[in-house]
Amino acid sequence: LRLGGSVDYAKRDNKGSVWEFAQYEVNGITGAFKQNIPLDTERRGLKLNASYRLSSDYRVQAGYDRKEMERSYGDREQTNDDALWAKLN
Repeated sequence: LRLGGSVDYAKRDNKGSVWEFAQYEVNGITGAFKQNIPLDTERRGLKLNASYRLSSDYRVQAGYDRKEMERSYGDREQTNDDALWAKLN
């Protein structure tokens, strides 16, 4: 039996400059100005897995992966992805 796992964490505070630009709408030009907004991100990940050798020819593997992402000023500010997997070699 073999067990494994990993943890991942990353955070990015975007300190980029903010610029104004002309915004155009589909139904006409409004002349309104909009700013580009620097997006901050934070990512967390977790991976767990196990492997077991059934015989000299066969091995079964299984695991669980989770990824959480947080963004500022976005359409989706928080997303979570989960995956459960298994494999027979």
